[in-house]
Amino acid sequence: MSQLLTIEKSNPDFLNYLRGSFSKSQRAIPVSIQKDQLTFRLVEKNQIERPHILEVLSQLLRLEYLTFSLMPMLVLLGWAYFSGWQTSTFLISSVFLAVLLFQVSAHFFSEYFDHMKGVDHIHWRGSQVIQKGWLTAYQVQNLACLTLFFSVICALPVLLQNFYLLLILAVLSFLAMIEFSSNRFGFKYLGFGEFSIFLLTGPLLSAGFTWAVWQQVSVETLFIGFIFGLTSSYVYFLKNFEEISIKEDSHLLTLANRVGFDRSQSFAMWFPPLLLVVCLFFGELLTFVPKVWRIYFLLSAPLCLWVLFEVKKVESCLSSNLLRVKNKGLVFHFLSGLMILLSLVATKYLN
Repeated sequence: MSQLLTIEKSNPDFLNYLRGSFSKSQRAIPVSIQKDQLTFRLVEKNQIERPHILEVLSQLLRLEYLTFSLMPMLVLLGWAYFSGWQTSTFLISSVFLAVLLFQVSAHFFSEYFDHMKGVDHIHWRGSQVIQKGWLTAYQVQNLACLTLFFSVICALPVLLQNFYLLLILAVLSFLAMIEFSSNRFGFKYLGFGEFSIFLLTGPLLSAGFTWAVWQQVSVETLFIGFIFGLTSSYVYFLKNFEEISIKEDSHLLTLANRVGFDRSQSFAMWFPPLLLVVCLFFGELLTFVPKVWRIYFLLSAPLCLWVLFEVKKVESCLSSNLLRVKNKGLVFHFLSGLMILLSLVATKYLN
């Protein structure tokens, strides 16, 4: 049996119901939201059909987004290898785990704060593990804190060797993550989420990773960070473009909502080809192997055209072609990294 409960947001118990800490045997599932109140469906915990906990965690992890940190690090490793930089397997493993766990923690925090903000209550977005009653909001928050703790533990060997500079980068990254995902600050709720994503997955990641492993940062590695920062921001923009009508209903100001559907579509169409031209132009100015970026340009041109025509199919914010347009961006991000790696290998053999 279940019952409906409408509770004012000014009620002292409102946050307890929203966080799921009001009861150990019941779940409060949001079913209707108004300006000053929220209606919950109270369900017994044992009546909820929940998949295996591993499936729940897999859905909460949102593994497809790990390309944001995984591909830049793999490309930086490839670049360092072909540049002859000496590497430490231990340090690489330590930093890899620390960065991946940091991103997972950011996902969990984002899931928690989106729920507390009311973004995921009614519309079918996010992992929905909280909205389906599989986990409570405070459980997701605890997972976020635990994952962040293990991320710091993995980073300790690196922090002990390069304490001051890496501490500055870590603090900046942490502040950027909190600013991006928190309910109190929330760049993404003000239309600046793309900028935070750019910093986290671009310059901060490339500078921190290369300094942690090789104690140096080059123009080329920063350029790689610049590329991935832009492509990650593009994926996030496509996500907001895909949900443009939802965000409008939720009164959330994303960049896509600010510029409108038509301009968002134009930007989504032409960004990949423009990025490719920028890579070719600035790649020619770099001192290390401009040939890499020429090969990358040739390999990635069909991919950019594919994304362009897929976005062009979207006729309106209600078009079925708008669904999963974000996934096209994720494919673009992943394959862009793969194309750079292939370009490095090709350049090595061509030389």
